[in-house]
Amino acid sequence: MIKEKIQEGIFMPLIFDRMFKVVFNLNNKVLIKMLNDIMGLDINEESKVIVSNSLIPYEESGRFFEQDLVIELDSESFICIEMNKDKNSYSFNRNFMYGMMYIRQKIDKNTSKKSIDDYNLKLLNLNMFPNECNELVEEAAFFYIKSGRIATKIFKIYDFNIDNNEEILYNGDEKKNRLIRWSKILRATSYEDLIYWIGDDLLTMEEKEEFLRCIKMANRNGDLYREWISKLNGEMKYEMTLENVKKEALLIGEKQGIEEGEEKGFKKGVKKGKLEGAEEKALEVITSLLKQKIDYNVIANATGKTIEEIKKIESNI
Repeated sequence: MIKEKIQEGIFMPLIFDRMFKVVFNLNNKVLIKMLNDIMGLDINEESKVIVSNSLIPYEESGRFFEQDLVIELDSESFICIEMNKDKNSYSFNRNFMYGMMYIRQKIDKNTSKKSIDDYNLKLLNLNMFPNECNELVEEAAFFYIKSGRIATKIFKIYDFNIDNNEEILYNGDEKKNRLIRWSKILRATSYEDLIYWIGDDLLTMEEKEEFLRCIKMANRNGDLYREWISKLNGEMKYEMTLENVKKEALLIGEKQGIEEGEEKGFKKGVKKGKLEGAEEKALEVITSLLKQKIDYNVIANATGKTIEEIKKIESNI
């Protein structure tokens, strides 16, 4: 199966976190070039990049925080990379808490105030959904509200919208073109697409050949491929469950609404009946899904109820 996929030229995308770690851990210069383009940095391509093997988890009050990848540029400069499939997985507060805790682990009691000011952590979110401003990259930092002056340079977030299938290349806007091309490279699932979007200017010929060689090598790893397939199946199951729940809730609500509408008059009854009927049957649907241990987020998305409302219903079961 795996050999057949390789022969067909189909690759696991780099946005798959394990694939990302394997490939870029072996291609530090390519990683640096990508970070420089996306984040507007000027990291020396000869810099020694340490890609953390452990995710350095942080647990507090039963909550578990971790990043997909941590890069240590030096003893004071760090870049965390996180891959978010949807908005439900993204949290500025969680990112901020993790970032501050990560920096705190690097500082001891003998660190001077001046040295503390030299520490900095940048978080790159590779998001599979548009930013609120619909820009390719949106940055978040701490500013004083009235003066607009930067309050601290220790922590900064970059949200990179890699879900840009409809984006086209712009003549004369080289910076934006490079961002779009990196988003295409991260999403590419074929050898031909990778070669096309890398082109002849993003990487040197030597870097390009080594980069593609590592991607091919990673795709021949059976364990990695099976994990990717398992993750895809999990996402498909989530989407199918969500879609089925939506359909069931809609059908039940419409049926109940029509029944009540027949009693009170077609026009008035259907409108009122759909609302009241949907509410009553939504309770039945939510109760049923809770008993099946369906995730709160799935139920909320399908029924329009908040997680707090769902938990309240659960407490009465």
